[in-house]
Amino acid sequence: MGEELERLREELARVREHRDALVRLIDASPVAILTLDTQGNVRTWNPAATRIFGWEKDEVMGKRAPFVPEDRAAEHQAHHSTQVASGAPLQELEVRRARKDGRLIDVSVTTSLLRDGEGKVVDLIGIIADITQRKEAERALHELNATLEQKVEERTLELREAIADMESFSYSVSHDLRSPLRAIDGFARALQEDYEDKLDEDGLHFLGVIVRNASRMGTLIDDLLEFSRTTRKEIQLSELDLNSLVREIFEDLCEQNRQEAELVLADLPPARVDPSLFRQVLVNLISNALKYSSKTETPRVEVGFKEEPDRIVYHVADNGVGFDLKFADKLFGVFQRLHRADEFEGTGVGLAIVARIIKRHGGEIWADAEPGRGATFFFALPRQSPESASSSPA
Repeated sequence: MGEELERLREELARVREHRDALVRLIDASPVAILTLDTQGNVRTWNPAATRIFGWEKDEVMGKRAPFVPEDRAAEHQAHHSTQVASGAPLQELEVRRARKDGRLIDVSVTTSLLRDGEGKVVDLIGIIADITQRKEAERALHELNATLEQKVEERTLELREAIADMESFSYSVSHDLRSPLRAIDGFARALQEDYEDKLDEDGLHFLGVIVRNASRMGTLIDDLLEFSRTTRKEIQLSELDLNSLVREIFEDLCEQNRQEAELVLADLPPARVDPSLFRQVLVNLISNALKYSSKTETPRVEVGFKEEPDRIVYHVADNGVGFDLKFADKLFGVFQRLHRADEFEGTGVGLAIVARIIKRHGGEIWADAEPGRGATFFFALPRQSPESASSSPA
């Protein structure tokens, strides 16, 4: 009998030790841990519950949970009764609950049922975490996203208006500016033809200046309109044989310029591009290569490529005058030139057109050069052109 009593004392001591450890664990928990009886009255309330909600333990024991807002009390009681009646083992939800000071906070609630030895529900255990900061961050993020979406819509509208303005400007350039320019050019040429014998040397010189500059202005307008068109044109992708296109362009340009030059052409892989726009790329690059190598003894143009894992890098090189790389940032701007007009003709728009087309195909363009040793223009195209390139004007 004495041994049995001693064994029971030891067992009771272990139970008390486990109970005390559990109490210490609950008291040290950073989240609220409480129990409600089947009627919804508070049976246990840990320090974290006081910290989160503001009520002391002796203020809530044996009473209905005070943190449920009045307008949610009936809903809370119904939810509590339903869980007890259904025997649902575990439920999780995020709700707003009231503090003692009246402030509403966001909480995450996990509830489970406590049963006696016969399986009857006797208590409901609630674990509650204050998630106010997280929810405020989520609401702030939602508001930020809404603001950003609104700004994107506004920016899109501005871009559409800008495109419309550009189209209007293009129309104005092609009509309002061309008409007086044609008049200037026409009357200047008429003076040259009909009054050449009545003008002195200075007069003829001035007329020649007018005609040349009117012609240059016409070319400038054409290039500006072409730049506008490449910005607005919808891209239609298809497989393009670059080898035959390069040969055709090279031969046509040599014939137009009455120029002899050597073409070194690698066996180029086909490119998935917009044929009409990409023709402009090659025309401008090969035309520049021929132009800037025209003063060398044996002009030479090389067109090749290098394969990389996610893209193909093409290049067009010449053995012409080259340029100083410290001015490379000017290469692809509109009306930017690295050589004087009296050295080499041009408007400074061609490379801007090339750069815009390459960018719209999801690629990039850059150059390498050295004064007196020629220039090489590289452009990289992704192996699979982005779908967005087919419609997005850049």
